[in-house]
Amino acid sequence: MAYLHNHPSTNRFSLADIHTFLLQAQIGTMSVVTNQGEVYVLHKTRKYDYNKTREIFDTICADFLANKLSHNEAVARFVKEAAKGGIEYGKSR
Repeated sequence: MAYLHNHPSTNRFSLADIHTFLLQAQIGTMSVVTNQGEVYVLHKTRKYDYNKTREIFDTICADFLANKLSHNEAVARFVKEAAKGGIEYGKSR
């Protein structure tokens, strides 16, 4: 199943979006469209490993909650590391 939604700002995914994407097994692809028309996509590949991806997410969230990362930095770090857990990240316009 694909989960498609828009953001009223120029932000890509939020931490809440990523959390939903990870927790809902039926969501294989999530897409966000910003108010500038940019499209961001997360996709669970066949190599998707929930436990590994959740470990990455939890570590990043801990840094965010400890004020070591801003929200945008936390999201950027997740999409950079997502491939380690079998998630593809893409951006298009």
